[in-house]
Amino acid sequence: MALNVARAYIQSDNSYRRWNALQGGIYIPAEKSRIHKLPADVTEQEIITPSGKHLVLAAHALMMDEIYELAGQDYIARGELKSLDPVSISDKADEWETAALNALIKGEREVGEVVTINGEQNFLLMQPFVIEKPCLKCHAEDGYEIGDVRGGITIRIPLSKFGIANLQQLKMLKWGHLLWWFLGILGIVISYLGMRSRIFERQQAEAALETLREQQEQILTAAGEGIYGIDKKGITTFVNPAAAKMLGWEPEELIGRSQHYTIHHTKTDGTPYPEEECPISAALNDGQVHHGTDEIYFRKDGSRFPVDYISTPVIENGEIQGAVLTFADVSTRKKAEDDIAKVQLYLQNIINAMPSALIGVDLDGRVNQMNNEATKMTGLEPEKAYGRQLEAVCPMLSDKIPNINQAVKQQNIQKLESVYCTPRKGVGRYTDIIIYPLRLEDYKGAVIRIDDVTERVLMEDRLVQSEKMTSVVGLVEGMAHEINNPLGGIIQGAQNVIRRLSPELPKNIEAAAELGIDLKKVQEYIDQRQIPKFLAGIRSSGKRAADIVSYMLQFSQVHQAPKELRNLEKLLDSLLETLISNEEYKEKYHFNSIEVVKEYDSSLPEVPCISSEIEQVMRNLIRNAAQAVFSEEILLENPKIVLRTRHEAQRNMVLIEVEDNGAGMDETVQRRVFEPFFTTKPPGEGTGLGLAVSYFLITVAHQGLMDVESEPGKGTIFSIRLPLS
Repeated sequence: MALNVARAYIQSDNSYRRWNALQGGIYIPAEKSRIHKLPADVTEQEIITPSGKHLVLAAHALMMDEIYELAGQDYIARGELKSLDPVSISDKADEWETAALNALIKGEREVGEVVTINGEQNFLLMQPFVIEKPCLKCHAEDGYEIGDVRGGITIRIPLSKFGIANLQQLKMLKWGHLLWWFLGILGIVISYLGMRSRIFERQQAEAALETLREQQEQILTAAGEGIYGIDKKGITTFVNPAAAKMLGWEPEELIGRSQHYTIHHTKTDGTPYPEEECPISAALNDGQVHHGTDEIYFRKDGSRFPVDYISTPVIENGEIQGAVLTFADVSTRKKAEDDIAKVQLYLQNIINAMPSALIGVDLDGRVNQMNNEATKMTGLEPEKAYGRQLEAVCPMLSDKIPNINQAVKQQNIQKLESVYCTPRKGVGRYTDIIIYPLRLEDYKGAVIRIDDVTERVLMEDRLVQSEKMTSVVGLVEGMAHEINNPLGGIIQGAQNVIRRLSPELPKNIEAAAELGIDLKKVQEYIDQRQIPKFLAGIRSSGKRAADIVSYMLQFSQVHQAPKELRNLEKLLDSLLETLISNEEYKEKYHFNSIEVVKEYDSSLPEVPCISSEIEQVMRNLIRNAAQAVFSEEILLENPKIVLRTRHEAQRNMVLIEVEDNGAGMDETVQRRVFEPFFTTKPPGEGTGLGLAVSYFLITVAHQGLMDVESEPGKGTIFSIRLPLS
C-alpha cells in the first residue's frame, strides 16, 4: 500500500510539475513567494500587471514545495526533488538518495526501501525525473537534452500512519473506481456520439464521391472527344464511349491493354513506332503536358485516322502515377485543309499561268502575293519579297505608289497604259499597269497587274511608220516629176550660168568683144561678189534635192523587183569589200580604223530577198554605225562594228544584227528613228530618209521586222528579221 501510495504521489507530483513546465511556469505575488533562482536566459521572470501588482515566475520545484507546505500535515507523504547537481541546497541528495540516483541513472525504473529515520520506520520511493521538451527552457543551459535524468523525486511515507491511511485508501479506491466507471461510461458515450458523427460525415463524403463519380462518368460519356487514362506503365485504365467508338473497340476490351501498342504502334510513314519515342507517352517520363496535331491512331480493324491530342500527366505526392489523354478525329478537318490547299494550289497555278505579272500589296504597301511573271520581272523569289515594301521589291513601280493609294482609298480601278519602265534586270519595256483595289471584311489592299506591251507599242509604231511610208508613196508618184522637172531646170540653168561666165570659152570672148566689155574685169567682179560660190550652192542644193527625190522614188518601185534566194554571208561579205575599198568611205567614215567583227551562223539557210534592196539597207546601217563609233563628239579607243546572223527556227525567220559600241540613243530618239525626215545630224548632212527607206524596204517590200535597241553610252543594235517563207 505504501508503495502504491508513493507511486501515486510521484505521479501526481510529476503531473503538477509537467503542467507547470508546459505553461512555462506560473506567476504568483512576489510578497508570497520565496526566492527561487531561475536561469538567467529565462525572460519575464518578473512582471507588473496593469493594476500594479508585482508578480514573479515560480518554478515547478517552488510550486510543489509551497503546495506541500499549504497541505501541511494533511498529506501522508511529502515529495522532494533531489539531484546530484542541485540548483539549491534543499535539492542536494543525502546518502540514500545519492545511491538511489546512481541506480536510476544506470537504468532502474524506481528505487523503494523501508528506512528507519529517527527511530520511526518510513517507506522511501524514488523515481527518475527525466528531461522533457518543456524542461529545456530552464535546463538547456546546463547541457541537458531530452531523455536525460535530471534527478529523482523522493516520496517518504511514515508507516505509522497507515492504519488511518488504509481506510482512507479504501475510500479513495472506492470513489476512484466509481469515478473511473463514470469517466469510462462518459467516454463511451462521447466516443459513441463522435463515432456517429464520423460515420455520418463518412457517409456524406461517400455520397459526395459517388455523386462526383456519376458526374464524371456523365461528362466522360457526353464528351464528343475521346478521353482515356493510362497508368505509369502505359496500361489503359479507363475509356469513355467516344474514344471507344472512334477506335472501334468496346471500352472493356481496351482496359488493361497497352495504349501505345494497341492504337499508336506505327508512324505515319508505316515504320514501327518505338514506345520510347512516343510523344503521347512522354508525359509519363517528364511530367509535362504534351500537345500534337500530326499523329495517327489505329482502329481495331487496322485502319487509321489523324488525331489532335493532349497528354496530361497525373501527379500524386510528387510522383507521376499516370496520364489522361484527350484526342479528336481530325480526318474531316485534314480533308478540308487538303481541299483548301489544293484549291489554293490550283488558284496559284492559274495565277502563275497568266502572262501578266501580278503583285498583291496590303494597305501599308507590303507585298503579300506574287506570280511567276512577277518573279521573273523583279528577279526576287516570293519568300524573299513577301513582307517588303513594294518600291523595294519592284523599283519600277515606285512612282506609282500614289495611284495605288488612290485606288485603295477610292475603291476604283486605276489604269496606266504604255508606261515605259526599266525592270530590275533587262532593258526598258513598255507596260500596261492596272491597279485593282481589294476589300475583304477588315482587309484592304490591291492587286497590281503588269502587262508587257512592248511588242504592241512597237507594232503600233511600225504601223505608224508604215502609214507614214504609205503616205509618202502616195505623194511620190504625183510629186516626183513635178519636182524633178523644175529641179533639173535649176541645176542646168546654174551650170549654164557658170559656163557663160567662163573667160576660157571662145563664145564668151566673142560676145564680150562685140559688146566692148573686158571679160577679165567681169570675171574679177563676179569673183569679188562671190557669185561662183552662190552658183555652187545652187548646184549643191539642187543635187541634194535630187537625192531626196531619188529616195522618194524608191518607195514607188520596191514592189517591182522579184525576190531571189540569196546567201546572206556572201552578200554581206561582198558589201563589206565594196565599202572598205571605196575611197570615199575610207576618207569620210574611216573604215580603215574600225574593227569589223563577223558573227555568222554557219547553218543559216538561203533567204528569199531582193539583194539590191538588202544591200541598200545594210549600207545605210553600216554607214550609220561607222558615223556612231567614229565622230568628233566621242573618241573611242577601240571603235567596233559587229555583223551578226542567226537562224530563228521557231519564228521561221533569219536575224541580221548590226551592233556598234558608239554613243547610243535615248528612248525618245529610238521611238522616232524610223520616221521620214527625222535626223540627229546637223543641217545639210542628212536627209532623214535613210533609215525610213530601210524600214520601208524591210517591213513592206520583204514583210519582215526591223527594230532598234540602244542605251546612252552603251552602243546600238539594229536588228532585221526576214521571213524564210
